[in-house]
Amino acid sequence: MHAESLDSWRHEHVFLGEHHARNERRSWAVVALCAAMMAAEIVGGLLWGSMALIADGLHMSTHAGADAMRATTALRSAPASSAIWRPSPAPWCWR
Repeated sequence: MHAESLDSWRHEHVFLGEHHARNERRSWAVVALCAAMMAAEIVGGLLWGSMALIADGLHMSTHAGADAMRATTALRSAPASSAIWRPSPAPWCWR
């Protein structure tokens, strides 16, 4: 038998941090800003006939989608005691 203990190697895994709600609001602000820029680029490209602006706007939609997924993940990781909206988990998700 070993007389050593693993207690000195143990630590907490707290990933949300104390400013989780503030950071989540900022993430949604980034999504809104990205979506607004995407729409402006697409509309501007259509108005002025610029394929470059249209292509960049469509490319920006991938960033907006990825940011929305990231912000939704932050929303889903909120503690159960928080006052923010938490959708019910999908049946295939483990809690």
